Amino acid sequence: MLWWLVDNAKISFLFLGIVALCFGVAFWLNKRVKYLGGVAAAVVAIAFVWMLTRIVVTDRIQLELNLHAMAEAVVAGKTSDLLEHFAKDFEFRSYDRASAAKYAVDIAARYKVGQVRFWSVDVEEVSREKKLATVGFNLTVFDNQGAVLHVDEVQCRFVLENDKWKLQQAKFNKEGQIPRK
Repeated sequence: MLWWLVDNAKISFLFLGIVALCFGVAFWLNKRVKYLGGVAAAVVAIAFVWMLTRIVVTDRIQLELNLHAMAEAVVAGKTSDLLEHFAKDFEFRSYDRASAAKYAVDIAARYKVGQVRFWSVDVEEVSREKKLATVGFNLTVFDNQGAVLHVDEVQCRFVLENDKWKLQQAKFNKEGQIPRK
């Protein structure tokens, strides 16, 4: 239940905001102090859910954090950091995990990649029982000067290894436009 509140905080905020509004209207119409207690309780509940979103790291949040960590590793040229996020059976094109990590870092260095931004991140499926997660997102790759180098839509499959989500497969929509060696 706790993870649901964090993953769906916007819905919780909306519901609790409506509750607070209803109590506020009831107070305004009846001028009874007991309705202010309802407003206060709803506001406290909103603050509680907000704090949970800052403290609790759910699987969905961890998957998104992994994407950002991999992008930072590629931009920084840290192959070993990138490899920490790859599954044991990771494959990309015809590359194994070590070759793929080196390839990503080399391409980023060659094209002077300065930043990778993710948007429309959608964790489509997360199952600890199956040890599988599917994430779809869009990304934009920028060079050191801020010019756009590449925009793409990506589908990733993550697997749970040793209680950590690791990237197993990545499919780029515009894969033919990704520079090759």
